[in-house]
Amino acid sequence: MLEFDHCAWREIWAKRSMPRMNAFTVRAAESGDAAAIQEVFAANISAAEWLPPAARLHTNLAQVSMGEAIFVAVDGDGAVAGFVAVQAEAAFIHHLHVRPGSRGLGAGSALLGSLYTWLPPPWRLKCVEANVTALAFYYRKGWVRWNRVIPQTAATHCWRGDRNQAAQTWQTRYP
Repeated sequence: MLEFDHCAWREIWAKRSMPRMNAFTVRAAESGDAAAIQEVFAANISAAEWLPPAARLHTNLAQVSMGEAIFVAVDGDGAVAGFVAVQAEAAFIHHLHVRPGSRGLGAGSALLGSLYTWLPPPWRLKCVEANVTALAFYYRKGWVRWNRVIPQTAATHCWRGDRNQAAQTWQTRYP
C-alpha cells in the first residue's frame, strides 16, 4: 500500500478551485471529520448485503485505507455526507461511500467530480457486481467496465472515459 502525506494533499487541494455540486462542497478531510467518516463507512459496510459476511466485519476505515487521500462532501451545515478515499499514485478510487440519508442528492457526484481538480484521469476502481446500486451510479457517470479481475467476488474494474484510451494510459503508467 502506498503512503502519502495528508498535509501535502491538503496543500495541493487548497491551490485548486473548490467544486460545488448541488448543496455539497468537497474538501480534504480534516481530523475533526474522522468520526463522521468512520460512521458512514461502518454503516455502509455492515449493511452491505452484497458483501460476504466476513467482509462486513472489516468496518474500521483507518485499517483499510492507510495512506490514502481522503476527501469529504459536506452539506450546507458542514455535516459529512460522504467521502472518497483514493490511492493517488495509482489513480485508484478505493472507497466512495455516502451516508444513507444523503444518497441521490449529489454527494457521490460531487466527490467524483472533485477528482478532476487534482487527479489526472483515467481513474480506476473495483466494484462488486452484486452491488447493483453502485454499478448503476458509475455507469450513469460514464464509467465503463474494463475487466473482471476477482472471480470469487465477481469484482469488476471500471474506468472513467474511453476504454481504449484508459487501457493505453494504464500500460504507459504501469508497463
